[in-house]
Amino acid sequence: MSNIADAHPTVRNGVKYLSLKRFAMPDDHERIMAAVNGKVPSWNARAEKLWSRIDALNAATGACATLSGSGAASEGELDAIHQDITQQREQAMRDLLMFYLQRPGVLLRTLTRFVHAGLTREQVESCGVVEALAHSVSCATLLKVTAQCSVDGLGIPSASEEGCIVDEKGDFAYVQDEERTLEGYRFALNAVLLPTLKLVLARLAAVEGHLRELAGKRVFVDAGAFSLEGSLVVPNESGQKTAWPPAGMAYALPDVDRLRFFTYWDDRAKRVDVDMHAVASGSEGFYHVGWNERFSVAGITTSGDVTTSVNAVEYIDVYVPDALAAGVKTISISNVIYAGAGSWDGIDTAFCGCSVVGSDERDVRLFDRDNVVFRYDLTGKRRREVTSVVDLKGGFVCVHRGEGLKLARATFTLASYVDMLLEACDALRVESRDDADTVLHVAPPEDGTWSLLGERFFVGACE
Repeated sequence: MSNIADAHPTVRNGVKYLSLKRFAMPDDHERIMAAVNGKVPSWNARAEKLWSRIDALNAATGACATLSGSGAASEGELDAIHQDITQQREQAMRDLLMFYLQRPGVLLRTLTRFVHAGLTREQVESCGVVEALAHSVSCATLLKVTAQCSVDGLGIPSASEEGCIVDEKGDFAYVQDEERTLEGYRFALNAVLLPTLKLVLARLAAVEGHLRELAGKRVFVDAGAFSLEGSLVVPNESGQKTAWPPAGMAYALPDVDRLRFFTYWDDRAKRVDVDMHAVASGSEGFYHVGWNERFSVAGITTSGDVTTSVNAVEYIDVYVPDALAAGVKTISISNVIYAGAGSWDGIDTAFCGCSVVGSDERDVRLFDRDNVVFRYDLTGKRRREVTSVVDLKGGFVCVHRGEGLKLARATFTLASYVDMLLEACDALRVESRDDADTVLHVAPPEDGTWSLLGERFFVGACE
């Protein structure tokens, strides 16, 4: 057909195109014109039509239950009606599942809607949902949705651009209340996501060279400075190499009494004002520390508002024993551009991080490797960035890199992923390096040995 078009081009406004009238078959012409005129429903429109049938059958089930005992119909008649509705609803749900399996990625992100509509394990198994997802959805997407569905709560408060407290929740729609949402997450996790991930990792362990080295061995997991229980597996879905430290990774908190979260910025061409906020959840509710709120509360203290833009630094200190005594569980640290720039890319230099402050009150150098827990550059198009979340009782600080707090309460952590990965490799995890046949590194070691972060959790090999 391209040869015909080249030989008989139709040119309009300098662009060559293939004439429908000249080259389309009659049936093709009718179908194409129907689509152009809006007479062919889109995929989403067809999906919503199937959903409307599910909703109608659910409503009919509810109406049947309401009539029970009212005398409007005998119990035998109501049982027959209910059985008929149940059969129709079962078929309608299977039709809907099979339709969504045309686009497994959409199905993955709509799982909780299916759950709240009455999806069952039998329907998942009979329609081959797990197998379809395992062969179609990217491992990076699967891991991220698994983390989202493993949350044990719907959000951790932080500060908005205006400085007020906001409650950041997960991004699954069609939910009404927290318990119903969490119930849907748990079903999706146990009936679909974890079985799918298990299949993907089993396939990966059979073909990936590094993982085949672990087969049948006793493995010690070297987390380095990171916390396995606090880190989240949130690989970059674009496939590009991520900045360091990657979003979602959590550092084990050093055994010190005082931590300093800092933000540095420098711009000689214009005046830029950056503010820091901390929002903590404690025994008496939420505590907000910032320039427009409290200066110090529950062991959390701000340096105050800095409005210059030459070698400017704001920081928030956390006195760990005082915070724990006040019942503080988590602290979200946020940076906000108050004035002078529309995004972090508009500032010449900006970075943030966490450092250790000694008891001798010595000056803390922001570039000193001896006292900095982590540090990263602030870039991108945002004005506000949730940089980190501190879990004092868990003993770690998770680096969020502006990803928000949707995953802050996830229970599917790097520890969970490592356990599943070693199980797929038929390897045994041991707690002592001396008892191990080999070592699995989380971060790249100095000798260049392969590591989980260096291999992007092997998600590239799953594609």
